Amino acid sequence: MSRFFLVLACASAMLLAQESANSNWSDQAELSIINSGGNSEAFTFGLANNFAYKWDGYEFSLKFGANKVESTKTTRTAVGSLEDYEINEDSVTETTQDKYYFSAAAQKKYSERLHGFVGIDWDRNEPAGIKNRYAASVGITNQWRDTDTRKFRTSYGLQYTDETPVDEPPNFDGAYAGLRFELNHFHGFTERTKFANDWVSVFNLEEGEDWRSDMKLAVISNLSDKMALKIGLNLIYDNQPAFKKIPLLTDGSPNGTVLYELDELDYVFTTSIVLNF
Repeated sequence: MSRFFLVLACASAMLLAQESANSNWSDQAELSIINSGGNSEAFTFGLANNFAYKWDGYEFSLKFGANKVESTKTTRTAVGSLEDYEINEDSVTETTQDKYYFSAAAQKKYSERLHGFVGIDWDRNEPAGIKNRYAASVGITNQWRDTDTRKFRTSYGLQYTDETPVDEPPNFDGAYAGLRFELNHFHGFTERTKFANDWVSVFNLEEGEDWRSDMKLAVISNLSDKMALKIGLNLIYDNQPAFKKIPLLTDGSPNGTVLYELDELDYVFTTSIVLNF
């Protein structure tokens, strides 16, 4: 229950902070909570926030988010006889999904079509084997369309990445220079229904087979001027996924660990409430 009130406090703080914000600021906050109990217990928490500020041909954006899933497994055993017994319960709570991200970027407008940008990123995705990943990027953006109902732009640049895996394989080198490609598309089908697509791909310049792609798709339905319902799908592909240590059993007895390569594709389906300021 304390986690629920913590989330409410965070959301209230964002609302109060935005009441006095300058008109050049815009903010979009997303919140999703699922808390189940009884025969099965699980807690799912999702938070994302996108700030933007524009002034004199410049634009600054700040994004952060968290996604956490905890599940509780209860094992029950009966002790005694068929006529007289008591129930023992053993509950174990574990985190099955733990993801965080943060990014900041600044753009300078050189013309209606051409912008320059610099940015920094950090993310943690332990289910995918990434403990920490830092990145710094610089490049240009082409703004192909920018209206109230349609926005489309592509960005190209260089990116330096330094990542630390949860379980490090032999001869691992997580620091490399790469090419970064980004696509942002927004389309308003009706006054209340909108579609958004944000897609980022990074290619390692030192190893051609090492590339990854992160695509976020969303359908947004406005419930009011300030609130919307968002259904999203996040596809994360890594052509050279991380490794995870798993126990090695020999004749049924533990005998150290071995490295297991994780899946190339992860996907996350979300339903959340969006607050617009």
